[in-house]
Amino acid sequence: MIYETGLILSPMTEEEGGKGATSTFQMKVRGKPSRIDQKSPYEVFNESVASDLARYLGLPVPDTWVFPIENEYHCIRPELVFGEPPPTEFEIQNALTSDKNFCCGMICCDLWVANNDRKGDNILYDKENERFWLIDFGNSLLYRGESAGIKRLKEIEGDPGKLFDKEYRYSDLLENSSDLTKWINKIESVPDWMIENSVETAKKTLENSEVSDTEVPEITKFLINRKNRIKKIIDELSPSVFENYS
Repeated sequence: MIYETGLILSPMTEEEGGKGATSTFQMKVRGKPSRIDQKSPYEVFNESVASDLARYLGLPVPDTWVFPIENEYHCIRPELVFGEPPPTEFEIQNALTSDKNFCCGMICCDLWVANNDRKGDNILYDKENERFWLIDFGNSLLYRGESAGIKRLKEIEGDPGKLFDKEYRYSDLLENSSDLTKWINKIESVPDWMIENSVETAKKTLENSEVSDTEVPEITKFLINRKNRIKKIIDELSPSVFENYS
């Protein structure tokens, strides 16, 4: 086993998608830097909320843990290594092309939580079992950089295209289908209380968080309003972003 933080975890069971005692975990760390001199003060909060909601939808997302290390909060997750060499970007792209249901779920969820970063290095692919895992939601919600915070959410609400200020690698895989309708309905059916709980739990876990008490209801409101607009957002972004959706 490989540990970057010294934290010890047991391998995932076969029922959880692992291979028992032969599974290998690599511990990934996300730090919570200061708002004053760093560009990513919200990264751990974003990761916590977005991955929690993705798991609620039934998407394959590894569990994450948030805890302090040397006065900074870190988001820790087990990264299951499925043999060597790891799949190439080309292999992942081909596998995604063959799994339209997963693609629809992945893209709809990323639209909901305003995640603009989806490419080969934040998708785990088990070639042997043809199974995917979604990781890295740090660029969702409050994001980073000059537009970080509630300002970013308001900009996206006004102009959905502003979400894609960097390449979203798999936008061309979204097609109008029964799978897409299923995932849109899943997101619409997420209870408001579940969204409220995810946001409030992340805030409480991150003591002295850069996320303020006034930002919490704004984030919750954004997610509740947005869950009922996924179809409309896709329509507005086609074909400029989703070129094969019609």
